[in-house]
Amino acid sequence: HTIMTKTNIEKALIFALSWSGHNPSKNRTVRNSEETYALELYRKEYWDALACDTMDWPMAMAVFDTAITCGVSRAKRWLKRSNGSHSSTKEQVTLLLQDRIIHHLKLIKENPALHKYKRGWLNRVNDLKKYIEINNSTF
Repeated sequence: HTIMTKTNIEKALIFALSWSGHNPSKNRTVRNSEETYALELYRKEYWDALACDTMDWPMAMAVFDTAITCGVSRAKRWLKRSNGSHSSTKEQVTLLLQDRIIHHLKLIKENPALHKYKRGWLNRVNDLKKYIEINNSTF
């Protein structure tokens, strides 16, 4: 028996798609074509753009999802800042996600109409932390 394991990009994509309203476990025929397209798109636009293959899983996942929600340039800037902290991967991920939360709170302060997204933004960060922990025994 060969055990099939998911690559880091596949694990990251499962999380991203679950937050975009797509349930990766439903409708197998649609799933295969949509997930193949999404995998190619997300790999090119986010994963490869940030060189996530060169990072440890926790940081790769945090940076990937941050790029999706906040943009690649912000993710790169926050990654550089967190890597400069010379701390553990867990502390670097925490710092990156704190930057993301601060960014969302700043957006709400600047535009109170965005307050309706606050709970969703914070829930996504919390779910991301849990997802990273579940998929990484050393984190």
